[in-house]
Amino acid sequence: MLSKKYLVLPLFTLLLAFASCEDNTPSPVPNVIINRSFNIGAPENASLNAVGGYIIVPGEGYGGLIVVRATYEDMYAFDMQCTNDPIDVAGRTTENGLLLECGKCGSQFISVSGQVAQGPASLPLKGYKTSFNGQIVYVTN
Repeated sequence: MLSKKYLVLPLFTLLLAFASCEDNTPSPVPNVIINRSFNIGAPENASLNAVGGYIIVPGEGYGGLIVVRATYEDMYAFDMQCTNDPIDVAGRTTENGLLLECGKCGSQFISVSGQVAQGPASLPLKGYKTSFNGQIVYVTN
């Protein structure tokens, strides 16, 4: 009969191997420096007061920036550049604001997560770091 210690080591090794298998595929969107803050009390940012609200900031990031309030506490920011064709911007929003659509290839991205809703793009939108203190959203990379 095998000792328990001989069974634990292979199981631990498998667990460690699977835990380290995350998608590290780099975004095809070029890196640009971003360091912005947005006061949700300002009239131009008022839509960020509601969950699901968002603002679009042209000229920031590589292809424009979308800042989305996903929950009461969580804000997310994504570059609007399509990951399928890094030349054309994904910045056409649908009526409900939940999807961003590339005007060239038709790829659709979920605005609150940046994930692909419909291809041909296979990579999500490039995300930026956010922090939120209840009044100010900070977006950096």
